[in-house]
Amino acid sequence: MEQSCLEKQHGTYAVTTYLIVVEAASQKYDTQGNKLAREILFLPTTHFPSLAAIAASEIPFAIQTAQLYYLTGHLTPAEIDRLVQQLLVDPIVQQVNIHPNPVKPAILQQHKPGQAPSSNTVDVFFHPGVTDTLAESVMNGASLLDIRALEQVQTGRRYILDGRLSETDVRAITAALLYNPVIQRYTLHQPGQDGFQTTNLEQPQAERLQEHLEDRNLANRFHFLDMTDDELVELS
Repeated sequence: MEQSCLEKQHGTYAVTTYLIVVEAASQKYDTQGNKLAREILFLPTTHFPSLAAIAASEIPFAIQTAQLYYLTGHLTPAEIDRLVQQLLVDPIVQQVNIHPNPVKPAILQQHKPGQAPSSNTVDVFFHPGVTDTLAESVMNGASLLDIRALEQVQTGRRYILDGRLSETDVRAITAALLYNPVIQRYTLHQPGQDGFQTTNLEQPQAERLQEHLEDRNLANRFHFLDMTDDELVELS
């Protein structure tokens, strides 16, 4: 990590914000992304034209997720490294990217063979004033590591969806599966755009999608109750 000559002033470090992006080392370790991909593929394709085309394609449909941390304080590069390596990342199954003084959220663009080259990126954060328990845990962990210069932590989740999904479908999927508007906000970055934009949801479609998911979960629950032991074993 490069140390800017502007960061150090009179022997102390100026307030700096770092964006820490922690993601799975490979797709097989991204359990949340894999689960979301399966849920989305079960959605009714008659209502999602772009999803129907993806399901029929030879290119697999996948979702990548990442944990986001904004760390602010009079932090030295050595302290950031200690925080990341000892507190935020599991090096066996995860990898990390560190962005000092981010002007805007950095986008993960890892184009892998056999995957679509572009993506819809959704970042989800809590509304101001909502308790961020993970952020509180990071602050407590920093204190245990005797890192006193950390002043503020904000955490969020990143979802990287297939770029072949239409904006309308992305909005509806986000509303139903990725965030809770009561306590969270989200920003959407789409292929070909230069920056992030906060978007308003298409509520009618989002509500229809949520109703479909609730109906499907309800049907599955009663279906399980009606099944025999042999049927349950076969399903498992």
